[in-house]
Amino acid sequence: MRRRPDAGSFHGRGGGNIYVVKHDQYAKGEVMKIKMKMPDLAVTETDIEIIRWLVEPGQPVKRGQALVEIQTDKAAMEVESIGTGILIEVCAVPKEHVEVGKVIAVIETQDENQSSGNSGIK
Repeated sequence: MRRRPDAGSFHGRGGGNIYVVKHDQYAKGEVMKIKMKMPDLAVTETDIEIIRWLVEPGQPVKRGQALVEIQTDKAAMEVESIGTGILIEVCAVPKEHVEVGKVIAVIETQDENQSSGNSGIK
């Protein structure tokens, strides 16, 4: 990842998911917010349908854990979390068609190193 000059922003790429991480200082330490985007799955459609969320907002998630079930023009699959922390927001609802690159979830984590891993598709 490269450090941008604007205070506290990081941009990176992991496993087809482009994400932006913002962080804030709290008394307990640094809290990172990972904005997880819809991965480019190399399908013919640019919109991918959200089938269902496997984790509810407020619940903990681990990097690599199945987070959401999606449907492409070819198959149903699961998208894994790109970080370990708490799922604080889902940005797309079931039955919604989401463009590749659109933010679909926000994960809050205190460990900056957790956001650098690859996310995968099952």
